[in-house]
Amino acid sequence: MPLTELVELEHAWCRAFQSEDRNFLQNLIAVEFRLSFSSDPRAPGVITREAWFSALDRMSFGACELTNVESFDFGNTGVVKMQAKFKDWRIDGTLLAEDYFVTDVFVKRDGCWQVVNRISESVDSTANLLPTE
Repeated sequence: MPLTELVELEHAWCRAFQSEDRNFLQNLIAVEFRLSFSSDPRAPGVITREAWFSALDRMSFGACELTNVESFDFGNTGVVKMQAKFKDWRIDGTLLAEDYFVTDVFVKRDGCWQVVNRISESVDSTANLLPTE
């Protein structure tokens, strides 16, 4: 069953990311949060919540667009799969790829959803891995 609440949280995350709303982000992102980069050779593979917030201070981007968003309900756990486009996304001034396949795992605690895991994979780096049929 789709969870429109989680889809709304994903859009709110984009807005908070762009406006650097740390209060919203600290409430949304769980203490045990892990971000996995499965295809970016510059990424360390997995980063913690602390490392993500540290990197946030060095990031900027022009806009965020979410497409092909699907959400799934598993009781107190929810999953959102989507394609995210971060226009003019930079870390330390270095331009990054803008199209990603993203999967977020949320857990509901005390009536509030928190993201515990994000898997992010550049669309460009996986283009040659997709079936050609």
